[in-house]
Amino acid sequence: MGSLDPAEVQIPASDEWDAAYQRVENYLRALQIRNRPVLNHLVQQILERSLSRIRDGETRAPLEVAGEEMMHELGRWMRLATPVEADMSENAVLLRGRMALLMSRLSPERQALILSEPIEDEVFLSEMRRAYNLAGPNFKHLAMKARPIDYGVPGWAASHALRGLARVPLLRMILAWGILFALFAAIFYYTR
Repeated sequence: MGSLDPAEVQIPASDEWDAAYQRVENYLRALQIRNRPVLNHLVQQILERSLSRIRDGETRAPLEVAGEEMMHELGRWMRLATPVEADMSENAVLLRGRMALLMSRLSPERQALILSEPIEDEVFLSEMRRAYNLAGPNFKHLAMKARPIDYGVPGWAASHALRGLARVPLLRMILAWGILFALFAAIFYYTR
C-alpha cells in the first residue's frame, strides 16, 4: 500500500476522525496486529486514503469512509497474499483471508507485512496459503438464530403455575402477599 506525501496530508483533529482512527485501529488489533509502530503506520495510511477520498468529493462521514477503505485495502492485500479465485466475491475473500491471517503465525516481525507490497517473506506467504486452504472452500459463514431457552421441568412447572395464576387474579394477589409476608417474617426471625 503506497503512502501519500505526509507534508500534504494532515488528518483533522475532530471527534469524527478520532472515531475513524479508533475503528481502524480496533479492526487491525482484532487481526492480531499488536506492534504499536506497525499499527500506527497502518492506521495512518488508511486515514490518509480516507481523507483523500473525502477531499475528492466523498460525502459520507469519515467513520464510514475509513471502514470502507480498510475493507478495500485488506481485500486487495488478501488477493495478493492468498490463492484467491478471480471470480470470488469481496466478502468471501475477506472472510477466508481473515481466517487465514488468524490461523497463520503472525510474529511481531511479520505484522509489518500486513497491507505491504510486495510481500517478500516466502515462509509467511506459504503459511498464509496453507491457512487459506484450510479455511475453505468447505468453510461456511454461519449465522446463529435465536431460539427459546429450555429450562427443563422446573421452568415448565413454573410457567404453567404462572399461567394458572394469571387466570385467577385474587389467588395471585393472596399468594404474592403471602410470599412477601413470609419473607419479612423470616428476616424478623433471623435478625432477633
